[in-house]
Amino acid sequence: MTTIAEQIYALVKTLPAAQASEVLVFAEMIRAKLSNSQANHPIKPQVAQSTSFKASLNRLHELTQDLSPVDPVDLIRVGREELDERC
Repeated sequence: MTTIAEQIYALVKTLPAAQASEVLVFAEMIRAKLSNSQANHPIKPQVAQSTSFKASLNRLHELTQDLSPVDPVDLIRVGREELDERC
């Protein structure tokens, strides 16, 4: 019987690097959320959390580098058109 960690590892090995990185960022977010919820004191930034957050932001930046820039006005226009079609 394989563990959940082994199942995740086997699945992530089959993903392209960008998507595997997304899985890693998600797992780090869950770990940070869990460690924050277990603390009995107000949430204070810790070095490990800050480093993890910075690493997560860097990974997110890497994932979005290939995307073309979006004009906010075009984005709003498209959103309005979609809403008009639904009504």
